[in-house]
Amino acid sequence: MAKQHMASDWEQCFSATYLQRARAYVRAGRVERLDKTGTGWEAIVSGSSVYRVFVPAAGNGSFAEHATCTCPWFAKGHLCKHIAAVCYAIEAEAAGGTSARSPTGEVGIAPDNARREAEGQAKARDEGALKSSTLGQQANDMLAHVSDADVRAFLAQALREDERLAYRFRSQFMQRDVKAAQRDLRHELSAIKKAYTYRGWIDYRSALSFADEYLGAAEQAIQPFARRGDTDNVLALTGVLIASLRTVHIDDSDGFFYDAMGLCRQTWDAVLDALASDPAKRADIARRLCALSHKVSDAKREEDIDWFLIDAVDEYVAERFAGDAACAATVVELADRRIEQARLAHRQELATVARGNGMLIGGAGDSFTYAPVDYTTPRWAAHRVRAMYTEGASVQETMAYGEPFRASYDVLDALAGVLADAGDAAGAMRMFEEALQSAGRAPTARRFSLRLRELYREYGETEKLRDLLGELLADAGSTDSNPSAPQLLDELHAITPEQSWSQVRDAALERMSSGDARCDCLAAEGLVDRLASELAQGGVRYRSPASYESLLIADHADMLVAWFADDARRAMGGYASGRKAYRKAVEKLRHLASLPGGATLAREIADEWKRQYSRRPAMLEELAHAGFA
Repeated sequence: MAKQHMASDWEQCFSATYLQRARAYVRAGRVERLDKTGTGWEAIVSGSSVYRVFVPAAGNGSFAEHATCTCPWFAKGHLCKHIAAVCYAIEAEAAGGTSARSPTGEVGIAPDNARREAEGQAKARDEGALKSSTLGQQANDMLAHVSDADVRAFLAQALREDERLAYRFRSQFMQRDVKAAQRDLRHELSAIKKAYTYRGWIDYRSALSFADEYLGAAEQAIQPFARRGDTDNVLALTGVLIASLRTVHIDDSDGFFYDAMGLCRQTWDAVLDALASDPAKRADIARRLCALSHKVSDAKREEDIDWFLIDAVDEYVAERFAGDAACAATVVELADRRIEQARLAHRQELATVARGNGMLIGGAGDSFTYAPVDYTTPRWAAHRVRAMYTEGASVQETMAYGEPFRASYDVLDALAGVLADAGDAAGAMRMFEEALQSAGRAPTARRFSLRLRELYREYGETEKLRDLLGELLADAGSTDSNPSAPQLLDELHAITPEQSWSQVRDAALERMSSGDARCDCLAAEGLVDRLASELAQGGVRYRSPASYESLLIADHADMLVAWFADDARRAMGGYASGRKAYRKAVEKLRHLASLPGGATLAREIADEWKRQYSRRPAMLEELAHAGFA
């Protein structure tokens, strides 16, 4: 398949702050499911929500114009840190885990322990770079000519005058009791929040700076206790942070609350990793974390943030401890409580809808029938299935408990995991095969298919895997599918004899329902003439000749010229007004002029615009600046 490269100058599109946050996203493992397509890369990035990102390959149109993200910041017309994070992840993957172009070289995608080690190394490199910088050298030069007594006197005066500096100094150098640390952390977080809040709100313009300072202060307070392995104080201080989050009102498009809980999870992971040989202590931590979420839930819940914090802590307990024999009983108890709460809330919602809106629940209505869906119970039933089996329940008991929830993917996956652990891989696969057959065309069918694909690969069911990949390709989408159609085609190629690959590939392409996905696969396979024919037939929704410019330019430049000419005219026509819109249209015209055979047509279009829009001085200036005077 053709080798894809990313635009080399992409970093110029982002500010230094956004690049810094993007690198932090990659280090934290928040770039997920990075897939290569025929025109670039698609990825999932976890922020305050889950966002889908597309990054174009070099030669497939302007990076700034074709990179996309589903986050609110991008929707307002700005390139976001999620796109930059995917770019760093692409470079890291190309470099075998470390991005050569990252300013600190720390963006490699690694497991948790390796990632924490890489972060420590990156911090050491950053500190070394600071010492060798001009500012650091100046400080060293000044200190070389000042006595220790003078430095102490100056520092004492600075600490008396600057409360924030005093807090940082105490956190860094003093052994402190947890009550003092909790008090100081509350005061520091409150001061930072007050400094950034305007009319009760922290808006998006200062959200990044606020998040860095707020979470930096929390980390600085917590880490000394974490390094000493002081579990009690770590839990107490993370509890202070979680409680403080309930009072923060912020535009969270950059994922502040997700970052805050990520800091807590990372700290808890570090403490628990050090307790691998102490099951009693792990069980105590599990119980205390459950108590922490109870403390939030017992308060008056007026905002969604309370539900978010409860779910974040409880989900961490379930995910971390369901497979730990010392803590499984705690997870079972937690799951029972969450299921009871969910069922009660669901019954109340049903009664409210039926009584308040006058809609029928489960019956025929004149307009439509609305019945609230309980998504929480199956999720926690899945956690309980894993925990009860870990605790010692038999396979039969576990399967009997999960049977009422078999329609849920999460529960089905948990039950299949139990069967696989018990040595019944065939039973696990059969369970998903039956679920897939029952699902038909329901949205859950794809999730069942993808999990079944993993099981077939794991247990060597090649023939079944080949048939399943064909079905997945037939229904594959383009912009939002994961895995992507080219990736599925790659998998099919890997298990197909080379002598029959062309026939199998053509049959798979013929069955595909999405023209966009078919074009991506044709591009990935290097079938340029067939790609051009597919584009000419117009059976695509999201793709265009510009999406495959690097492939088409050699033999199908005329198609690109025609498309970019129409694109430029569309950009200038309609409601285009203002210098920004004119600059964008003229940039398309410049790109048209750079194509083989496009210069003459670009000049003709420019002359046409001059005549048609002679009373638009800003547009005329942009044309002149681009060389179309």
